[in-house]
Amino acid sequence: MTMQRKSCLSLLLAVGLACAATPGSASTETVLHTMCSSSGCADGEIPQSQLIKSGNVLYGVAPSGGSHSGGVAFQYDLSSSTYSVIYNFCTTHVPLHPTICSDGESPTGRLVIDSDGNLYGTTQLGGNANNAGTVYKLTKSGSTWSLSSLYKFCPEKIGDLECDDGDDPLSGLTYYGQASDSAYDGSSALYGSTYVGGNDSAGAYGNGVIFKLTLSGGTWSQSVMHEFCPSCTELCYSCSDGERPIGQMILDGDGALWGSTEAGGGGGEGVVFKLTGSGTETTLYTFCSTHASPCSDGGQPTGVLLDASGNIFGTAQIGGSGGSGSGAGTLFKLTNSGGTWSESVKYNFCSASSCNDGSVPRGDLIMDSSGNIFGTTALGGSHAVVSGGAGTIWKYNGTSESVLYKFCPTSSTCADGEDPGAGVMMDASANLYGDTVMGGGSAGGVVYKFVP
Repeated sequence: MTMQRKSCLSLLLAVGLACAATPGSASTETVLHTMCSSSGCADGEIPQSQLIKSGNVLYGVAPSGGSHSGGVAFQYDLSSSTYSVIYNFCTTHVPLHPTICSDGESPTGRLVIDSDGNLYGTTQLGGNANNAGTVYKLTKSGSTWSLSSLYKFCPEKIGDLECDDGDDPLSGLTYYGQASDSAYDGSSALYGSTYVGGNDSAGAYGNGVIFKLTLSGGTWSQSVMHEFCPSCTELCYSCSDGERPIGQMILDGDGALWGSTEAGGGGGEGVVFKLTGSGTETTLYTFCSTHASPCSDGGQPTGVLLDASGNIFGTAQIGGSGGSGSGAGTLFKLTNSGGTWSESVKYNFCSASSCNDGSVPRGDLIMDSSGNIFGTTALGGSHAVVSGGAGTIWKYNGTSESVLYKFCPTSSTCADGEDPGAGVMMDASANLYGDTVMGGGSAGGVVYKFVP
């Protein structure tokens, strides 16, 4: 029933591998943990979500592997250089449905941490018989973590395609204060999106929703704030409000959500939108509205970033003038002038020979205090070991893009990682941390640290 996004499968190797960055640079990439380094990938595999950091501990999720093969939540203690699984998903199953995990399966999206150190996240699958995903909380007591399900999607229409409340929440959660790096308070509303689902008039999968979770009297309730393209059957590509929300959403101080869809918008290649707290959605920009091939402005955006002046930055996975065929992606900026938003392409990926500058930008962007933007590409970097390149970490300083690191420079197993498509996070010392979907010797990905 649930539409699953295809993910690259993989496996991994060891700890403590350090690789030099580009020649002439003192920068280094260090593998903190190689996934799937234990029997049966009990430590998890193919991590593809942005990491978070609290104190000296990194937290993340991997959608596959673990002791029950349903994915894991993990931590890496930087003080002791210790990786550990804090929860194995698919520990329990839905009655009469032994293949469906009642505690969730395939955790995805960046985790949220509250002021007490508890974690919140989403799973693509599991929950109830419709296998439509969950929102969960991981509570720490001493050294033990326990899971409680805050919400299970599609609770009513057993066996039906239509999940009015959403299906496949793959982009994680947000809350008031997250944009300023404030810890979640543990009780205010949580917001997120589902990739499909909604009250589709044709009774099909639906094109995704934005939802709100509210805590009252110890019980969480879910409400749909916006249904994308409710009048159209699955993926008709013509809806002005967009289809298939994906990537990082930002909640501003006025209670408005800013985000993107990777389809719809008339051009069929996605939109950037704003949703007020009362549920009014406005399409700020439509990609590929001219239906050119490739789309010079980009297509299939994967989340947004707001700067202090209210400008919007993001990356598009395809389009632009770099590369060939449908283009290798863009870094874009949206600027508001008198209520009208205009887009400018700040960088076209694969503009350099052999896509030395990266190709197919993916994952959440971050901005430092100087206004520099950091991100990752899934491909490119021009290393001959992997056809098309194994991905990059890049920086945009307001005028130009520079590659900070190219993955898989020499090793045929890409021991340093391959496809860093989730983005990076930055600590107070400007060190970057992330994970890769593949590579690491066993091909299950790595958790890494990059020192610029």
